[in-house]
Amino acid sequence: MSSVGEELSTLKDKISKIPNADVISCHPSLVQIKIRQTDHRQVNVCCQFPESYPSRPLLVELKSKTIADRMLEGMVKVFDQELLRISGQPQIVHLVRFVSEFLTNNPFVVCSEELNHVKHKLASEADTLKVKRKTGVILYKATQNRSASV
Repeated sequence: MSSVGEELSTLKDKISKIPNADVISCHPSLVQIKIRQTDHRQVNVCCQFPESYPSRPLLVELKSKTIADRMLEGMVKVFDQELLRISGQPQIVHLVRFVSEFLTNNPFVVCSEELNHVKHKLASEADTLKVKRKTGVILYKATQNRSASV
């Protein structure tokens, strides 16, 4: 059995042990896994096997109705680097765990565009915007321009 076949044969059992992850399709040409942590924090991970897998990393695509495309593209770059690091080993289960942890550790992933809008369009130079990722808190301090006229 090829390394792809071996990995696919045990995939459903291993993914079922990862919280909030479900296998949608499991074929040698395409593997799709849905990770759903909340109604807004959910993503479909689509993986394709390159010809020389596992010595080359999986081809990964992320799909989501709630996460901005720019954020998804950035996430794919991070995940590609992680897969390069573990080349030569089975990668799908590791990738799903990594994506799930990324979503857990980055609660503002669903509102990245809105945060950028506030930073660049609404906030003035005197305003401060602090994003506390781990606690899930956004602190925005708006200051009114005061001119000192005598």
